[in-house]
Amino acid sequence: MRVEAVELWHIQIPMRHPVIHAAATRKTAECVVVGLSSTEEGVVSYGEIQARPYVTGESVKGVVEVTGPRLARRLMAQQFETSEDVKSWIAVEIDSAGRNLATFAGFELALLDLAGACFGEDLEPTTVPWAPPVPGRVIGFDVPTDQLLRHCALLKMTGCRHLKVKVGLPDDRTRLELITSSFAPDMKIRIDANAAWSASEAVARLRQLEHFDLEHVEQPVAAGDVDGLRRVRKETRFAVMADESVCTFNEGRRLIEAEAVDAFNIRLAKCGGYYGSTRLVRLARDAGIDTRLGTMVGETSILGRAALVFAREIGGFDYIEGLGQSGFLLEKDLRKTSDKFDHLAKGAGAVCRKTLKSLSAATPRIFRE
Repeated sequence: MRVEAVELWHIQIPMRHPVIHAAATRKTAECVVVGLSSTEEGVVSYGEIQARPYVTGESVKGVVEVTGPRLARRLMAQQFETSEDVKSWIAVEIDSAGRNLATFAGFELALLDLAGACFGEDLEPTTVPWAPPVPGRVIGFDVPTDQLLRHCALLKMTGCRHLKVKVGLPDDRTRLELITSSFAPDMKIRIDANAAWSASEAVARLRQLEHFDLEHVEQPVAAGDVDGLRRVRKETRFAVMADESVCTFNEGRRLIEAEAVDAFNIRLAKCGGYYGSTRLVRLARDAGIDTRLGTMVGETSILGRAALVFAREIGGFDYIEGLGQSGFLLEKDLRKTSDKFDHLAKGAGAVCRKTLKSLSAATPRIFRE
């Protein structure tokens, strides 16, 4: 198998409503879709890149103009004889990706798609009975305080059992009172500051919320502030989850060695895709660190379905935060729905190229062997 052409599509999809938290306000879903072609096999596969400057440091412009073309050329120089060759290439290349993990994730998912179709086999087969994890929902600043009770009532109708609440507003305590009063005591709730606080500010704010029964406090301090995470963990009663702080394998190992967190938030788009996320999950679980599986706001169902496949293969996730968001958050999506969970290519092949073209800001950049 040889990748003979790579397409990079910069797309923007209007959202049905904005998503707002301490680090960003998002009204449009913006991503880069990677298309890989093997003309010998007559197969085209797709992956999705969610570049976020405040997460991995990547930008859409950088992906389209620099990191994407560079990785495309490296990939087209390879000849893969077996699926094992594909896995070996991924394992080596991810360590050369640095923090360009969103870019790598998009290419990796497309390559797994292509290989699954060309070699006619599941790259990660399983025989374990499996039920899809339930969705975990998020309440952001875009829901005004005076509308929280109505919003929570609607969430209850969806069967929501796991909830993340964005914090960093002056009335955080009031908002949490309204939210927790709307759900049964067994509702699992965590809060997320999106790295907005200093360690001292985080400790002070969290001590005002200590009467709430919260599962985790997610990323209360800046991504690189390992000492701050450890301080929050030691000086408050809450378990601490790392998100922006844990993208690479080495970051995960550093957090564990520092005893700075209780849990990792794993997201394929920020952790380097399937292989990078698998390494982090295994590292965490071997160290007794909890793992949660999430999605990036604005993902299309390319990444959404990949998260489902990942959850099935790895196991141990009782919910996926943001699961199914492309259906209710985006005005359009890029692939047809499918209930099949074989190799990823079955889903990627259903990408609607007509929609892809209509959403693309310009003609895709195409690289050929």
